[in-house]
Amino acid sequence: MITHNGAKIMKLKDYGLENGCQANLLVFEEKSVHEIFRNMARPKHVLRLGVPLLTSTTKTRFHQPHNLAS
Repeated sequence: MITHNGAKIMKLKDYGLENGCQANLLVFEEKSVHEIFRNMARPKHVLRLGVPLLTSTTKTRFHQPHNLAS
């Protein structure tokens, strides 16, 4: 999902996904802004001026509840 509403609301110039604009962006796995807030999601990638600042990896660990153990 790509939005530019934040920059528009703050009346920032030279922001967006056009040639010559600053490439500051956050990349989330969630499919909507609602999901980002509901899940308190952390970005998977952070870029500032087109330079990667953060790449997040997550390890998934499954826990078996004691009452389901065989």
